[in-house]
Amino acid sequence: MADEDHILWELVEQHLDEAEFCFEVWASTLDAPNYTLEEIAEGPEARLLAHVDGLVIGGRAVARELLWPALDSPVSSEERCAAATMALTVGLDAEGWARLLGLLDEAQDERRRGLVRGLQLGLDLDADSMSSNPAAAERRLLADLEGASTLGVSARLEVLAGRQHVPGPWLRPHLDSADVATARAAVTLARFGGPEGLRRLDPPPGIWDRLGRAEDPELREATITTALLLGVQGAWASAAYWAFAAPEPAMRRAAATWVAVLGDASAHARLLADLDDPELRRTSAWACAHAGRPDAVEAALPLLDDPEFGPLAAELPCAVAGLPVDRDELWRDPPPETAAESLPPLDADDLDEDLVPDAEAQLPLPDPAAIRAWWANARATLDDNPSLRHHAGRPLDAAGLRDALTAGPARWRHVQAMELALRSRGRALVNTRALARTQQRQLASLSLDAVEDCQRGMALP
Repeated sequence: MADEDHILWELVEQHLDEAEFCFEVWASTLDAPNYTLEEIAEGPEARLLAHVDGLVIGGRAVARELLWPALDSPVSSEERCAAATMALTVGLDAEGWARLLGLLDEAQDERRRGLVRGLQLGLDLDADSMSSNPAAAERRLLADLEGASTLGVSARLEVLAGRQHVPGPWLRPHLDSADVATARAAVTLARFGGPEGLRRLDPPPGIWDRLGRAEDPELREATITTALLLGVQGAWASAAYWAFAAPEPAMRRAAATWVAVLGDASAHARLLADLDDPELRRTSAWACAHAGRPDAVEAALPLLDDPEFGPLAAELPCAVAGLPVDRDELWRDPPPETAAESLPPLDADDLDEDLVPDAEAQLPLPDPAAIRAWWANARATLDDNPSLRHHAGRPLDAAGLRDALTAGPARWRHVQAMELALRSRGRALVNTRALARTQQRQLASLSLDAVEDCQRGMALP
C-alpha cells in the first residue's frame, strides 16, 4: 500500500475517472457483436482492472478521501459507484463491511445499482485474501439479512444472485415478499439451487403461478426463467403464452427466446412466421438466430436490402451457418458521419447521454448480393436434415454451445449460457455478466455431462 505522504492525488483521481469510463465501456462489450470473451479480457477488462488496481494501491487514505465519498455522493454515476465499490472490496475489513452494508440499506437508483454491481464483481478480485474470500463475503451479506432494511434485503439478494450463490431454506420467505425488488431477486436466486435445492427450499404453494402472473414484467420474466430452469410444471405453457398469445409485448422477446432454445421444429416455425410482421420482426429474427433452423436464413435473405433491418437479418446466416464477419467483401462500410451528425449544437448536447453505442448500432452493414451468393454455396454444406438446429454451420450440441461461449460474439453468449443452464437443470452454469477472467475459469471447469440433447425440443401446448 502507498505511503499517504507520497500519494499523487491528481493521478489517483484520474484512476477513478478512468475506471468510471472503462466500466461503462466494459459493460457494453458484454453485449457487443464485435467482441469475444478473450478480447474483452485482454482489452476493456484489463484497462478497467488496471485503474481499479491503481485505486487499491492507495490503501486506506484513498478509500477515505476518494472512494467512500464517491459512494456517499448523491450525484455519483452507477459506473463510478461500481468502480469505487470494486476497489473497496479488496481487503475490506469488518468496519468497512459494516459501512458498505449500511450503504446497501439506504442507497437508491444509480448509487444502489453501482454498489450491487461493484460487489458482484469486486468479490472476485482478491479471492486469495481471507478478508476478500468470496464465500466469506457472501456469508457477511447473509449474516444481518434479518435486520436489514427492505432496500438492503433486495440489494443483498441481488448481489448473491449476480454471483450465482446457492441459496438455502432461508430464502423461502423472501419469495413471497410484498416488495417487488426483493421477490424478483429471490426468484432469480432460487434457480441456482437446482431441482434438489428447490425441494429443500419448499416454496410456498402456488408461488410460481402467482409470481408468473405478477403485474411487474421483470418479476414475471425472472419467475418463468427460474421455473423453466427448475422444471416447474406449467412453465413451458407460460413461456408459449407470453411468446405468442399475450396481448402486451413486454415479455415477448424473452419468451420468444425461451421458445427458440427449448422448442421443437413446429414451435420454431411459429417464430419464423412472425418474421413477416414488421412489428414482430426484430423479436422474431433474434429468436430464429438462436433456434438455428436453416429455413430461417432463407426467409431472412430478402430482408438484407432493408436499410434499417438488414444488419439484424444478416445475423441469421452468421448464427446459423457461420457467415464470417471478417471477410470484407461480404460487408459494406458504414456511411461517413457528417460534422452535423457527429457534433450536435452545444445547447442541444445532452451531457448525460450514453456515449457508448448500443449493440445493434455496432452490427456490420451487409452486402446483400454477396451474402446471398455466399449462402448459395454454404447451404449445401449444412447437414442434409433441415430439421436439425445449427450454430455456426454445424449441428448444435452442448460442445458447440461451450465453444461459442469461449470464442463467439458476446452479443449471443447470454442466450447460449441460458440454454446450457436450461438443458442441464442448472448444473452447467456460466455467468456471462461476471468478469471475463471469472467466466474463463468457469468454462475451463464446465462439465457437459448433465446437458441434454440440444436437438430435442418441446411442442407448443
